[in-house]
Amino acid sequence: MPVPDFTPYAGLLPSETDPATFPARAEALMAWFTQTGAPQLAALVTFLNGLLEEEATVLDALTALEDSLGGLAFRDVLNELDFASDSEERPPSQKSVGAFARSVAVPQAQFSYTEPAGVTGNAWNTSAFTKLDINTEDKNDLDITLSANTLTFGTAGTYWVEAWSNVRNNSTGSRHFACRLQNATAMTTAVIGAGTAATAYGPSANMHVSGQFTVSAGDVIELQGYTSGSSVAPNPANLGQTELYSVVKFWRVS
Repeated sequence: MPVPDFTPYAGLLPSETDPATFPARAEALMAWFTQTGAPQLAALVTFLNGLLEEEATVLDALTALEDSLGGLAFRDVLNELDFASDSEERPPSQKSVGAFARSVAVPQAQFSYTEPAGVTGNAWNTSAFTKLDINTEDKNDLDITLSANTLTFGTAGTYWVEAWSNVRNNSTGSRHFACRLQNATAMTTAVIGAGTAATAYGPSANMHVSGQFTVSAGDVIELQGYTSGSSVAPNPANLGQTELYSVVKFWRVS
């Protein structure tokens, strides 16, 4: 009785050390599992059930299983975290597949600053870091509370942030910009972002923040922006839909 085929996954597995690629890799893995892995595992289960039903004793069943799988039944078990095995032919175990499927659902949250169509965002008028607006909760699987443009973390831990904010120089002189994620409770910078610049009445500039940080329970976090002068504001795209000026995304690392 031939053993059913099993096609190994050929893509890159999601990695907690690279959160930016995690969702895309997880989606590809689950697509493979849904379309290929699960049906082939089901065929293998049916095959194994058939072997057990045909044998008179458990010992006979194990002997037949060893012969049918070429001795693979007695190889080392899979590593349940990364699917590693000393057998290239052996498929992932049900336990490892289930554990990985649960790990794919990484808790995350997203908040943003929006205004109605055509409405200019709130202006900045200070040459120092100032709290930027965040007024919309888009997704929240984490213990984070949005209030008065601040984010309060209810659970201590390590998080990853990806954030951007849009601003335009509406003045006659050039302006420099930067943004950061600030822990307003500890009075420390959690993650510093990249700087940018714009000429007089220049096009909109995008500031970006990316990195890992740690908070205690109850810490208040702010997205802050810096400008080297006044008369700067997020300008509308005027496309007849909600204006999006800032986005802050969080993933729970540990």
